Amino acid sequence: MLDIGTGSGCIAVTMAKLSPSLRVVAVDCSPDALVVARLNAERHGVVSQITFIQADLFEPFFSSKLPAIPYALLVSNPPYISRHEWEGLQREVRDFEPALALITPEGSECYRAISAMAPSLLLPGGKLCFELHAERAAEVSEIMTDHGFKGITVLKDYASLDRIISGVIC
Repeated sequence: MLDIGTGSGCIAVTMAKLSPSLRVVAVDCSPDALVVARLNAERHGVVSQITFIQADLFEPFFSSKLPAIPYALLVSNPPYISRHEWEGLQREVRDFEPALALITPEGSECYRAISAMAPSLLLPGGKLCFELHAERAAEVSEIMTDHGFKGITVLKDYASLDRIISGVIC
């Protein structure tokens, strides 16, 4: 499994804990985030299952910094808040989370970049899953479809907002 934008490692650590045979590559551009992710992996006894890599999704040759293996699953909770939405965010989000983890100029840049590179990283039949901006399901579905993903599925959170989107590469 590849986790792009791992942050605190909550997805990588949880998946490793739930699947003891799973090998995870957790990538983030923030060295501070990777320190927290590694500490969380140690705390939960899964550090040996996770490879931590510092790399920026928007750097040239990002993919070359990853282990050259095909992945069955690529997950990401990318920054998806646009700059103009930032001021209107709830204080408990805006004042607690690092802006780097939340905002991009338009809000969809990471979805586009990851969807474009995912087909070359995934095994045939591999799955791409994103945490979703609640108002971008149609846009992200179109982005994924444009890059060859099929069976696009959107799941809602407990507030009935679109929150997870996934698709399979053929």
